[in-house]
Amino acid sequence: MRMTPSRRSDLSDERGATVVIVVLSLVALFAMMVLTIDVGGLLFKRRSMVNSSDAAALAAAQACAGTADGDVPEAMADQFAISNTNGLVAGNGGIVDQVGCDAGEPGYVTVRYSVPQDLWFAQVLGFGDSQAVGTEATAAWGGAGGHDSPIPIVLYLSSFQGDCDVPNVEEGQTCYLWYDNDNFAGSAFGFLNLDQWDVDPGFSCSSPGNSTRQDWIQGNWPGDTLELNYPSPTYVCRDGGIAASAWSMLETRIGDELVFPVNDQDTAIYAGGGQIDKYNIIGFASMRLNDVLTVAEAGGDSGNCRARAAMPASSPLSLDAFGVAQGCFASAPDTVTTPTVTGAGIAASDYSYDPVTRTLTWLGTENKDPWIEFDWSNDGICGDAPGNASARCIVIEWAGARFGGSHPGGGANLGISSVRLCDRDIAGSCPVGTP
Repeated sequence: MRMTPSRRSDLSDERGATVVIVVLSLVALFAMMVLTIDVGGLLFKRRSMVNSSDAAALAAAQACAGTADGDVPEAMADQFAISNTNGLVAGNGGIVDQVGCDAGEPGYVTVRYSVPQDLWFAQVLGFGDSQAVGTEATAAWGGAGGHDSPIPIVLYLSSFQGDCDVPNVEEGQTCYLWYDNDNFAGSAFGFLNLDQWDVDPGFSCSSPGNSTRQDWIQGNWPGDTLELNYPSPTYVCRDGGIAASAWSMLETRIGDELVFPVNDQDTAIYAGGGQIDKYNIIGFASMRLNDVLTVAEAGGDSGNCRARAAMPASSPLSLDAFGVAQGCFASAPDTVTTPTVTGAGIAASDYSYDPVTRTLTWLGTENKDPWIEFDWSNDGICGDAPGNASARCIVIEWAGARFGGSHPGGGANLGISSVRLCDRDIAGSCPVGTP
């Protein structure tokens, strides 16, 4: 007699298969949870750490560049890293390499930070309860090698046309700069054509026109960033036909901080008659414009005063009061020369002169009526004015070191430094002068 398999045996076999399926499903489920929660958390934390390291490197680089006086690179790096990542605390990293910090030259700084990230479901699969997430970033700095908003008025490197050796002056110091066509080798008072930037030495220069020039003076340069080839030359055409309206337009920028291209006159290109044809722009400087003055407004005045004076014994004579009384000047001048006293029978022992009080005292026994003569002068706002009546003086305030522009290390360090992230493993990524 044939026997039928029992139902109980079938159920037992199915339960065994179910256990296998459940176990496999749980493993897959935990794996998915590990990928979703733990690995996702690691990736999210890494993204945050990348931001932290980038911010820390840039902050340290800016401190090294000297654009943030008193800031310590290590402290700045930690501050920006911690503020960009939850759970990151002091001691989790910092600067691991640097070149050129505070040396006034292009350099770089590398930072590395790490922070533990908790693992929740990975522990079930035999992993630890946390995983360190670390990132590294390098930022470089150097003199700005490019700018997108310079005004079309040049500064001369060696003299700066005035009483300040920018950038070797104190921040906030007021200086004056003369724009005199005679001293500028017929270079149209130092205006340049931004449309003809980085041209060949033999390029035929032209003028952009007055309306375009005025637009640039207002800060409305519409083109791409104007970059330099430093230390190779960057030739920029001078602008011709400067009208008084250009200076009037500059007056509308009084109170603004302006970026001036800087020319190395020793390597500029000169045309016939010693006239500058093309500037060699090597960097940028930032200054606050305080005033724009004509020769009459800015220059001082001077003259000679000669008249007779009664000189009773022991009575001092003030040259300031004497000059006003004789109509030589309206008020006491800034300087007077030592007076000469002449007349019949007058010797040098008959009088004394005190240059501090500007007084002349008669020492002789007789009253005399000598001729008294001296030169006087008043300093102008801009010192001695040039002979060219069309010259202009601009009064500026040195704004100090600034962060801006682009292409760090691509220009001479004249007060504007640029900072950017770079990769030391890629040739040319970090500025010239850094490994």
